[in-house]
Amino acid sequence: MHPDAFHVTVLFQPTLTFMDRIAEVLPFGHEAGRTSSAVLDEFVLKVYLPQLEDKVSDMFHQAVTSK
Repeated sequence: MHPDAFHVTVLFQPTLTFMDRIAEVLPFGHEAGRTSSAVLDEFVLKVYLPQLEDKVSDMFHQAVTSK
């Protein structure tokens, strides 16, 4: 299977659950959770959304130009 922006949900939910558990278990967990959240924010803004935009644009172009 090729990398695809639409597959990100397979990784996101387990990652978010893991980060929530870190915040509950570790004494410094809330700080670690914020740092991890910042990493995910960066990923979404710089990697996921541009790939998703490209994918949707390509699909739209194919739908419009196909006969």
